[in-house]
Amino acid sequence: MPERRPPARPSAPATPVGAAVASSTPGPSSTPAKPVARGPSSFVVSLCRPGFESAVITELSGFGLRMAFRRPGLVSFKVDQQITSDDVRQLSTIFSRRIGLAAGPFEPEAAAIDRAIDLAEGVGARIFALTREGLLDDEPRDLVDAEAMAVQDAIDARYPPPDDVDAPVVEVICVDGEGDEARFIVIKAISGLLDCPGGMPSLEVPATSPSKGWRNLEDAVRRFDLSLGKDDIAVDLGAAPGGVTRALVDRGLRVMAIDTNPLDPALAANERVKNLCIPIEKIDLDWLPRATFLFLDVNQPPRSALAALAPIAEHLLPSLHSAVLTLKLGARVSLDEIPHWQAIIRRMFPGFDMQLAQLPGNKSDISVGLRRRQ
Repeated sequence: MPERRPPARPSAPATPVGAAVASSTPGPSSTPAKPVARGPSSFVVSLCRPGFESAVITELSGFGLRMAFRRPGLVSFKVDQQITSDDVRQLSTIFSRRIGLAAGPFEPEAAAIDRAIDLAEGVGARIFALTREGLLDDEPRDLVDAEAMAVQDAIDARYPPPDDVDAPVVEVICVDGEGDEARFIVIKAISGLLDCPGGMPSLEVPATSPSKGWRNLEDAVRRFDLSLGKDDIAVDLGAAPGGVTRALVDRGLRVMAIDTNPLDPALAANERVKNLCIPIEKIDLDWLPRATFLFLDVNQPPRSALAALAPIAEHLLPSLHSAVLTLKLGARVSLDEIPHWQAIIRRMFPGFDMQLAQLPGNKSDISVGLRRRQ
């Protein structure tokens, strides 16, 4: 795999979304980057939302990885060491939808299929062919096109998919060329690491949901390993038109949905929902239930959103088990700001573990998952 030198990083403090900035930005758990074990060279592949390749490069360069190749939604990195699946699990980043080990250099279609099947048979993995401009949008159906479907048919004819829907994943992605000149990369299965095609769970938003917010909640539950049950009570801040509230109700929770805009009428009439049309800054804290879960997604920059959230979080803290906060980073963002928001949130939620991720439904946003420490 040919190595390419990454572009010089701009020194301006604010850069377009996805552009490279200082490499000190920590990953979701704020664990300091540490080099992986020494040995022969390896290649790591990251799948991300198109436009955020430079953000991924910035994050993973802190672990001693050097960019080798990039395409929309995909970046590969060279490591002058032999690394293992356990090493890759340390590479937690905000902007990677999935991280894996490359099974080898670029290969023609037939060789890539052979390699993918060989890897999958060894661990009982599922194999998925993804479109070369992969991860185009927010839905799993955007992971495939006619080219990828033809490769998938060739794979399925030789390797019937295992019945286990939780089996690890091997991915085959065309990254260059056409027809006989096409070259593919194969991503090894690493069980438990965003283990779904492209790092995007296959979820279909129900017709009863008034927005794609339903998926935002479901993706967050899976990515942050949250436990929400029928005995839980939720506060949904920035709820309209009600996608997240719908998902919570579908899970059996009772919800206080708060927004200046109206909730979907059918949802507002649901007996499990109490709807307040009011800015969150004007909430009387005595109105709030003893919530066990909090969801925040308001159309404000992080500074304003977190300032408005602070008294609410303090009031709910004794009963809260978990929370998901959406940070609107806007069209231009300095990744160096993210540790600042992390520090504020950490002070706001003492005793909680925190993860950050750009979920499939996030555009220029990131989500913060919080779970009370056991």
